[in-house]
Amino acid sequence: MQIPFGTLSDRLGRKPIIALGLMLFAFGSCIAAMSNHITGVIVGRAIQGAGAIGSTCLALVADLTRDENRSKAMALVGMTIGLSFCVAIIIGPLLYTHFELSGLFWFTALLALVAFLILFFAVPNPPRTIINHKTSLAHDYRSLFSNMALQRMNFSIFAQHAILTMMFLALPIILTQQLLLTDHQQTLLYLTVIVLAFIAMAPLMIIGEKKRKLKGVLLFAVATIAISQLLALDLPHDKASIALLLFLFFLAFTLLESILPSLVSKIAPLKLKGTAMGVYSTCQFAGIFVGGVLGGVALNHFSLNGLFVLTSAFALLWLLTLVNMAQPPYYSTLILSLPEESAIDDLTDRIKLQAGVGDVVISSHEKLIYIKVDKQKTSENELRNLLEKDNLSSSE
Repeated sequence: MQIPFGTLSDRLGRKPIIALGLMLFAFGSCIAAMSNHITGVIVGRAIQGAGAIGSTCLALVADLTRDENRSKAMALVGMTIGLSFCVAIIIGPLLYTHFELSGLFWFTALLALVAFLILFFAVPNPPRTIINHKTSLAHDYRSLFSNMALQRMNFSIFAQHAILTMMFLALPIILTQQLLLTDHQQTLLYLTVIVLAFIAMAPLMIIGEKKRKLKGVLLFAVATIAISQLLALDLPHDKASIALLLFLFFLAFTLLESILPSLVSKIAPLKLKGTAMGVYSTCQFAGIFVGGVLGGVALNHFSLNGLFVLTSAFALLWLLTLVNMAQPPYYSTLILSLPEESAIDDLTDRIKLQAGVGDVVISSHEKLIYIKVDKQKTSENELRNLLEKDNLSSSE
């Protein structure tokens, strides 16, 4: 449901679709909570999963942030997801002990309702970039799937989460059976590594955005993941070695979690941002599925080393797909007033001829123009002057 929800958010708005997803999630939680049979739990979980708003939430974050600050916002989202995972590991068993399995599902239903209230009372309303879509859905999807820059980002998130899933088939075995760490010690290790990795990746993210070195930072992150997987083949399985491996992996992982969705939002056409995020999120979950299947097969037939050979191969293939990619765009999105009585098609064509303009969408209903522009090539004042000239010529 990530893709259709993303598409609907482009046409109906982000908040209504997020609200629909939260209601589905809460409904599925209630069904699972009231079930006394595994079939009911499966049905409830399926309905929970149908509330697939991850891509729409990312699109909303993109709508509410300036392009130059978007990677920071995505990094905070990624950090929150990582911390929530660690918190869930700690409080999940406590809830289960006191309230059993049904209590866990009632708690998730409550969280969905809290999120619903936060959505409408604490989250700002984004600019309404809902445009009259003159093209068909098939045309929109073709334009996205033929965009090689977007496909590289989609393969990147697929490979990243496939490797993550395969790693977490091996790491619990190493930490529990070989290093004899308790669940509490493992959680503390993960939490420490994730926090240190987040601190270490911040300057790299700043270099990528401020110095316009995103391609170099992206290649560095993927190469670091490849190195971490290759090291896993030779490193002794002691605490220091595993901590180093985890630090390298999560340094790259947190960096990519901030850069990749930011790049998707910058590369995608303005009117298809939600749809592009839907495809991106679908590739992420497909990577988790494929990583689980292939990792399980590799672990079953070739032990731990066989699994790390597979993750290394994934990482090296991923690196090869990015080597020849073009330098990503450094666009900012400007929202300007539409001059009265403007010929929309003609104005769109003239704006697109300006140096550094990547995309233009005009909302005649709102009387606004949305422009993706590289401010180092064309300034906001130049675009405003162009619109003022158009207004004068229209008046004459």
